[in-house]
Amino acid sequence: MMKWFSELIWKPIKSHVAFSMMILGGVFIVLGVLVVNSFDALSKILLHSGSAILGGGVFAVILKSAQFTEIFQKHIATVFYDPASLDKHAAIDRWETMTDSLLKEVIPENYAIASRILKEHFLDSDLHYHFEEFHTVHDIDVNRREKSATITNTSKTKLIISPCIECPLLIQDYKISSGSILSMELFLNGSKLDLNEWIDPLKSSETHKFISVNLSTFLPVDCSSSDRVVEFERIIKFKQDLKKEPYIYLNVQRFTKGASIKTKITSGYSVNLVKTGLNNWQEHSETSSTDTNGYQRWNLAEKDFLLLPGQGYILIISQD
Repeated sequence: MMKWFSELIWKPIKSHVAFSMMILGGVFIVLGVLVVNSFDALSKILLHSGSAILGGGVFAVILKSAQFTEIFQKHIATVFYDPASLDKHAAIDRWETMTDSLLKEVIPENYAIASRILKEHFLDSDLHYHFEEFHTVHDIDVNRREKSATITNTSKTKLIISPCIECPLLIQDYKISSGSILSMELFLNGSKLDLNEWIDPLKSSETHKFISVNLSTFLPVDCSSSDRVVEFERIIKFKQDLKKEPYIYLNVQRFTKGASIKTKITSGYSVNLVKTGLNNWQEHSETSSTDTNGYQRWNLAEKDFLLLPGQGYILIISQD
């Protein structure tokens, strides 16, 4: 008897679960309609159960369909293996949703604010470029009598232009709190710029220089993403009141891959570096070394290490 039941009933049901659920759901619904006048409570149970079973059967049929499976597989493959092909805004919205979910466990009352700040700070697709191989030098000449310093800062880096930006702009927004900016020079791909063509006189002053340069003119025509690189060099000389401001502060506003700094200061004075920004940045060593030319050197980021926007350093000037 059991063998007969297994062969003729149980095996076909197991082989066609979705179809069997649809039949069973239909039977429950029919029975529910037939007993509606005699057994109202039983009728409701049969109708609700039948609807649920029938819906499950229909859903199972859809899930097992070749077309649905193919579409589902394509979407999953796109998310995991080709996220770049997703619509930019849709991808960012999904990132924000997942971040919200994770941050609810950390700051349940303010997770939405934290998620928005992270998105604006790190996923700003309007960033026109980031830095690679960033090297900066500070030559500090201290005037003991005036307790001031004349500082020449030379910075060299590669500007890696973002692929989604058609007309990238180089923004130089340089400010000092005390003293004055004595001179400023910019070189792109080895050519010196005439700053009179690019400086904004309405935003610039003795303590503030605002320069905006269209980088498109320094890129090869019809260049690929890998060729969108501009060699950048800036030399700025400024005078600073050490009584009011005995330090030099730099806040990194771009993603920066690989960075170093070196300083030389007048004998009798010393420079100490303090890193600012995210906690993981603080874990990296602040140990310096001195080269044969008398420059004190710090390796801020190895060539494969990335500094994030918001990380930076303070050079503190003190008398020995």
